[in-house]
Amino acid sequence: AQPDKKYEITDIAHPVYPELHRIRALREVSGDVPCGTLGGFVQSEANLSQEQDDAWLYNDSVCRDEARVCDGARLYGQAMAQKLALVSGSSTMYDNAIACDNAILTAGCIRNDAIVCGNARVRENAATHIAPVVTGQSVVMGDLSGSVVVYGRGFILPGQTVDNPTRRLIGLNEHCAAIVRDPGLTPGRDGKNRNTPER
Repeated sequence: AQPDKKYEITDIAHPVYPELHRIRALREVSGDVPCGTLGGFVQSEANLSQEQDDAWLYNDSVCRDEARVCDGARLYGQAMAQKLALVSGSSTMYDNAIACDNAILTAGCIRNDAIVCGNARVRENAATHIAPVVTGQSVVMGDLSGSVVVYGRGFILPGQTVDNPTRRLIGLNEHCAAIVRDPGLTPGRDGKNRNTPER
């Protein structure tokens, strides 16, 4: 029989934040975390769901304060969810990425030194089911969904919505927003004058 709880909180304290402790799996999680595996750090059981789901904190990732990681969300590296952030659905966070304040992530990938904060929302587009990627040193404080990559020092301002309903990838950095050239187009076809219809 599966144990009632997914993990236990060990007495292994975080080297910088002594109020946080490492977790240990009490059962297999998502096929790649065997029972007994040590995971990331939590402040309390409220931070990581104990449900029969695949949410997990890998490596030295952290979920603290009143933040919550649940459903199929996964944190890797030294990624951190804090304050009141909710990281859920198919969201993944890597490297030194941070989700904080009232941010809600239900899909997408946050990596490098990117920060999702304020009242940010990161989710997949309802029509395409494609979710954004936030990378580099970008900051998302608004609403982001669809096939979008925010990179470099890109930013989504509070109250700003970027929702791409197409499958074409939109790249956003501190300088501009552009449709990323479709790598599937061969140079020969791409060189044609786009105004002439195909014969």
